[in-house]
Amino acid sequence: MNQNSTPQLLKALKAHQQTLALSDAQFAAQLGIHRSTWVLIKNGIRPLNLSVLGGIARAFPALDAEILNYLRTRDQAGPTP
Repeated sequence: MNQNSTPQLLKALKAHQQTLALSDAQFAAQLGIHRSTWVLIKNGIRPLNLSVLGGIARAFPALDAEILNYLRTRDQAGPTP
């Protein structure tokens, strides 16, 4: 996983959560994941996966550009060992 694209996407997600004034539980529900999963992701402990990215795209289409940037830079980094 590209270390540069993950913080950018997480920053955008956190900003979006704050803008919408959603709790962690409410934001996670929008993504279709459990609150504890969102907390681990937002704190950089758990990596983003395609299922979560799909949830972001479905719930928050305004973040599509950030998701695409994340995927492009992740793919350029090559496979993770």
